[in-house]
Amino acid sequence: MGNRHVSVMINAPPERVFGLYTDPGRALDWLSGVREIRATGPPDQPGSRAVIAYRWPFKLRIEVLQVEPPAHHVQRLKELVGLVTCTTTARFRLVEGGTELRLEMDYRVVGGPIGRLFDARVGDKMVATAGGDLARLKAL
Repeated sequence: MGNRHVSVMINAPPERVFGLYTDPGRALDWLSGVREIRATGPPDQPGSRAVIAYRWPFKLRIEVLQVEPPAHHVQRLKELVGLVTCTTTARFRLVEGGTELRLEMDYRVVGGPIGRLFDARVGDKMVATAGGDLARLKAL
């Protein structure tokens, strides 16, 4: 099991950043590689679910676990075949000049000893992808 985080400063109030972060209609504008998002229920409500389709065959199943607008948003992501499960906690903190958005990723790669061999690579890829995605979110 791994833990990684990425943070970015955004020149906007937490309410605006939170709204953009949780809006599935805007996710295509800042999430890299996403082809389609199918959501059931509002993304700012616990229990809501979504499926994000990337390049074939990659898909993520998402379930919203906790929400406290505009302070934090917690969701569980599962890669479709179940090899990687990740709980992401997005924290939105008011700071002078805007919002600090910190994304914490607690993940698990299945497969016992073989899965552990890929653990660091998976974590590094998650940080790189999330860093780029948050940079695009900031630009919006």
